[in-house]
Amino acid sequence: MAAADVHVSPRNRLLDCFDLGIDASAVAPATMRRIRIVGMASLAMCGLGILSIAQHWYLGATSVCVALVLAMAGALLNLELLRRLQRPIFCGHIAVGILTGILVFSNANSGGFYTPGFAWLYVVPFTAVLVIGPRGTWPWLGAVLAITLGFWSAHEVGMELPNMVPAELRPAHALFNRVTTILGLGLVAWSFVSGQRRAGRQLARANVELRREAAYVQLLEHAATAANEAVSLEAAMTEGVRRLCQALGWVAGHIYVVNEEGNLVTSDLFHDEEGHAFEAIRKMTRTTRFAPGEGMPGRALASAQPEAVLDLATGGARAQVAKSLGMQAAYAIPVPVHGEVVAVIECGSRDAHSPNPRLLEVLQLVGIQLGRVGERTALQERLRQSQRLEAVGRLAAGVAHEINNPMAYVRSNLNQLHGEWKALRSEFEKLEALEASAARIEDCEDLLEESLEGVERTVSIVREMKEMSHSANVARDDANLGEIIEQAIRIASARAPLGVHIEVEAPPEPIQLVCAASQLRQVFVNLVANAIDAIGDEGTIRISSKANAGHVVTRFEDDGPGMTEDVREHLFDPFFTTKPVGQGTGLGLAISHEIVNAHGGEIRVQSTAGNGACIEVHLPVRDE
Repeated sequence: MAAADVHVSPRNRLLDCFDLGIDASAVAPATMRRIRIVGMASLAMCGLGILSIAQHWYLGATSVCVALVLAMAGALLNLELLRRLQRPIFCGHIAVGILTGILVFSNANSGGFYTPGFAWLYVVPFTAVLVIGPRGTWPWLGAVLAITLGFWSAHEVGMELPNMVPAELRPAHALFNRVTTILGLGLVAWSFVSGQRRAGRQLARANVELRREAAYVQLLEHAATAANEAVSLEAAMTEGVRRLCQALGWVAGHIYVVNEEGNLVTSDLFHDEEGHAFEAIRKMTRTTRFAPGEGMPGRALASAQPEAVLDLATGGARAQVAKSLGMQAAYAIPVPVHGEVVAVIECGSRDAHSPNPRLLEVLQLVGIQLGRVGERTALQERLRQSQRLEAVGRLAAGVAHEINNPMAYVRSNLNQLHGEWKALRSEFEKLEALEASAARIEDCEDLLEESLEGVERTVSIVREMKEMSHSANVARDDANLGEIIEQAIRIASARAPLGVHIEVEAPPEPIQLVCAASQLRQVFVNLVANAIDAIGDEGTIRISSKANAGHVVTRFEDDGPGMTEDVREHLFDPFFTTKPVGQGTGLGLAISHEIVNAHGGEIRVQSTAGNGACIEVHLPVRDE
């Protein structure tokens, strides 16, 4: 939607001179209109004053000339005061007062009530209506009536005022006064009409801006509707492009999406208001991709701000094809989700456009509104995952409670049976028949040991499940991060092969945390143990901590085989493990994730298959 162009004529430029150098956009329109009227009236008074000075100089009335010069100087100073204060009503009263004063002085020196120049006083109320307004006119109307009665009564009681105009020049002086009075009234009328016409033009421009702003509001409503009704980000963008083109009169739209490499690639989401009129653009777009900063879509991706090309003749090959099909301008609108641009909407228009920062602001809001659909769906997915985990947690707590009691007496019975078996074996050793049954005895011992191992494993799983269920209920106190890491390394490194080396980079200064030290030690033990298992017989684990802006980041890096994308996605799911059956419960990292979240932190994973892994634990530092 192109803005309406307003033609500026030389006459309008002349009227701009009465702005007195004031920025009209920073002043209310009604106030600016009165400022211009006061300026026009004051300068018109100065122009007539110059003619009056010349006439009175010719008549020899030097005192009137001096008074007129002072009045003109006062009028100019009043304009400067108006420019500084921007109070047209106050300065309008000053201007009318100067005019009234010079007219009273002039009439007092030219014969008073019955001279032609006395008619100039009747200009005062008209001037007051123009520069002050109807409500401010009444005091000056009363003043003119009082002055008129004063001059009239002075003549009636025989008080003759001196007429400094020579008798032979009085006819010319009378003609001059009548002509200038007519000119004065004409200037007053011209100022009023010019002010009204200018106000009309301002109102027309304001109406254009209002209609444009209404269209922008409607566009934002369309975007909000599309976002609220859509079940996915793709559906929201599709509907958003359609409504965008309809609201702004654009003819085509297309959506780019960001791939894993961070580049823009085409999607199948095209919108053509004219029914495949831009098929040539579609074909080129299907084979085009943009890196950040490359082309209009790439610039929008890199800056996360809407971009515009207002003259497609200056663009590349695609722009030239679009130009040949009748397009004049194009826009690129980024769609951010959680602050990261995930798609760019590209639209074209057949109309010529001029730079319009307000339109770009609205388009950015449209992109943000559409991006909230992605944020909403991600939040819903996290909520569903949280609900699933909550259900698993309740189930695990119930299972743990149900298993714990029978496992307790099964373990007790097995331990007692194992002790009794050892005692019986020592007695059997004295018998000669023991040699024939030695293999069977060994098998029984193996069965007992395996059963005990299985029970201990079940008890361990139950204990870990209970810890996960109650990870937020442990008291917290001040603790030194370095000491927690050292303790975790001592516990976990006991199972490390000789070829595995653990390197620790201590922070420059001790880092204090308010935490449950035993829980964090459990987190770090899990992370180090997992790294040892991932490396195998030979490799290096690097551990470092660094405080930054209220947070401390502890990094655990290893040069093991790394993780696939599927493993990264499920890494913190309960009971998920990549270890062989019998070697991992799949609860260690799930518990670690819950513990870190309960401390107000987060765990971040960086890893690709074949390139090792880096796990960062972000925790808030104690506020001194």
